[in-house]
Amino acid sequence: MVVAGPQHDLLPSEIDVLRRFAKGGGKVLLMVEPELKTAIPNLDALAKEWNVELGKDIVVDVSPRARSSARAR
Repeated sequence: MVVAGPQHDLLPSEIDVLRRFAKGGGKVLLMVEPELKTAIPNLDALAKEWNVELGKDIVVDVSPRARSSARAR
C-alpha cells in the first residue's frame, strides 16, 4: 500500500487500516513531503511504531547517469 504525499494527517481509522495491513504481512510505503505546512502527528506516530522517523531530508541523485536518463524521456 502506498501513502503518497498526504496533504493532511490521516484519521485514526485510516491509521488502523495501515497498521492491520502491515501486521497481516502487507507492505506499506510512506512518501511524505519534507516541508509539510500542517503537522501529521497520527502518521508520524505510526511511523515511529515501525522505528521510522519522518525527517526533513531530501535525496538528490547527482550522478551523470541519472541526468542522462532524465533527458532521454
